[in-house]
Amino acid sequence: MENNIKAIRERKGIEQQELAKRVGISYWWMNHVENGKKRPSIRTIAKIAKALDVSIEELGIDISDFF
Repeated sequence: MENNIKAIRERKGIEQQELAKRVGISYWWMNHVENGKKRPSIRTIAKIAKALDVSIEELGIDISDFF
């Protein structure tokens, strides 16, 4: 799954570990989500979007893939 999480996070000057903390997931999991190795739940995607103050669409994640 390709996404824009890493680019948005870096643009906003947020460390990966800090984003993981805001979302309530481990650094390891956040790393794998950013690199497309793990597929987060819709709930986690929503938390990431909120933590980055962007829409889910801006993250580049197609939530229709979940249904």
